Amino acid sequence: MTLFRLLSPILTRSNLYTNLKLLILLSPPIIFINVLPPLPLTSYDSLLLLSTILITVTLPSSATFLIESGAASNIQSGKTNADERHNSTTILEKIKRSTFLKVIGSDPIPLRYIKGCDNDRREAKRRWEATKRWRKDENISTILTNPHPLFPIIKQHYPHFYSGRSKTDSIIYFEICGKISVPSLKKHNISVSDLVWHYIYMTEYCFNNITDDDNKRTCTVFDVEGVRPGDLSGIVLEFLKKTSSIMQDHYPERSEIILVINSPNWFYVIWNVVRTFVNENTLKKVRICSKGGTLEGMKEFIDVGE
Repeated sequence: MTLFRLLSPILTRSNLYTNLKLLILLSPPIIFINVLPPLPLTSYDSLLLLSTILITVTLPSSATFLIESGAASNIQSGKTNADERHNSTTILEKIKRSTFLKVIGSDPIPLRYIKGCDNDRREAKRRWEATKRWRKDENISTILTNPHPLFPIIKQHYPHFYSGRSKTDSIIYFEICGKISVPSLKKHNISVSDLVWHYIYMTEYCFNNITDDDNKRTCTVFDVEGVRPGDLSGIVLEFLKKTSSIMQDHYPERSEIILVINSPNWFYVIWNVVRTFVNENTLKKVRICSKGGTLEGMKEFIDVGE
């Protein structure tokens, strides 16, 4: 508290660059800060930034949580005027995206792992460590630089693509399930492992090339028109189980909503099988739309222009 009393008169409406120079001088040398060009800060923003840095020294994974919850509660409670609320929202978002706070020897847990574990930090840390091991063992970090000769064949017989943004700026991903040709995939000797590797490839492309925001999510649309009751078996069922497990274990909180559109009356027979290997948090994001309700269901999350 003494440090706050000393600095609060200084950290007023000066710019971010000035505040950071002061904080770097006063903070332990183990903190590294990398920010974008100077931005004007309110006194509240300055103290919040200082709090973030100080807490990062002792508990790095709390930094983003402080920005998300502390700032939000201050803004929502009406403690700032209208201009400050607008400026604070903009500034804090830029701080989150442009400021990297790291303590040597520590490895902060990504916020989405904490959210995905209902704020259970011990479980979030366990899952984050498991993901790091998986990415290392499977060479995921270099997957986009590796040759992918099966790409055009898989895309031809398993139609899927990214297109546009949802109303909340999530990346829209489509799969045309009724057009998947399992016989053609088998004819080209495409295995389940090939399909899973391709799915990871596409996911990494999305979160590295389409966006580099670690908290960006997707709006997934599965068009099941033309799907038959017997389609969910063999290679398809195995593929669904494996990709669902990978997404849940290693890409938590990457999905905002999952829309299943043009579903026939009997679709719940298939869905009752699929839901057995989908976790509870993911199930809450699923919306199943009948053929007649597809347009309205999609319009809730996606603008017509998309």
